[in-house]
Amino acid sequence: MFSGIFTGNDLFFSGHTGVPFLLALMFWENKKLRFMFLGFSVLFAVVVLLGHLHYSIDVMSAYFITFSIFNICKFLFKEDWQLFLKNNHETL
Repeated sequence: MFSGIFTGNDLFFSGHTGVPFLLALMFWENKKLRFMFLGFSVLFAVVVLLGHLHYSIDVMSAYFITFSIFNICKFLFKEDWQLFLKNNHETL
C-alpha cells in the first residue's frame, strides 16, 4: 500500500549533510566537536555528490534548511534550548 507513495526517490534534502551540520550547530561552543561535525558534514556532502546519491541542490539546500530549522526551534523551544546549553556546559 505504501510502496506507491514512498518510493525512496524523495531525496530532497540531504540528511547525510544536514545531520552532522545540525550537530555542529548544537555543539558550537565546543571547538573540537564543532570542527569535527563540520568536517563530517563536508565529507558527507562530497561523498553523496560523487556517489550520485543526491543532486547538488539537495546537498546545498541541506545547510540552509538545517540552519533555518535550528533557529526556528531555538526560538520556539527557548526553555528546552537553555536546558540543553546548561546541561552541555556542565558535562564538558
